[in-house]
Amino acid sequence: MYALSLVPKCYVHIHSRKPPDKLEYIGNQGGNTYHEWFNGITIPEDKLNDYYVIFIYRDPVSSILSRFYNVHLDHIQTNSSNSIEDVISSGKDLFGVREFYDNYVKPNKNRNYKIYCVKYEDIFNKQDELSKILGVGELNLENKSTKKKILIIEKN
Repeated sequence: MYALSLVPKCYVHIHSRKPPDKLEYIGNQGGNTYHEWFNGITIPEDKLNDYYVIFIYRDPVSSILSRFYNVHLDHIQTNSSNSIEDVISSGKDLFGVREFYDNYVKPNKNRNYKIYCVKYEDIFNKQDELSKILGVGELNLENKSTKKKILIIEKN
């Protein structure tokens, strides 16, 4: 989310399918890791208080349709060769979007950090609450999203 990238030291669009048990740095730090994934290098325990992990989620249908041809699904490590037509005709979650969501929102006693879950549609109206929880001062987030119309046509 672009608006949060204006907050100093804020890394957005972490697309790793599975958050690690021990918080890790992101991106390529001397390795071969995609810049939006956790990279296997653990953040030292004494530095954990310097980091927040915020999982921003939204209606997956609009997300998939708006980004489908922009390799967004590859970024979230779907490993799926299915098309959007396959998903529509099967009526199943062939991309594992629910699993991705559950990996972040279900409690995990082994994690050494918290994940704050925020619904995208609420983030702008509740940004004062979020800034207070995180102790980061005013966020001044501005919603620059456009309303997208979704049209699904049944094939004969």
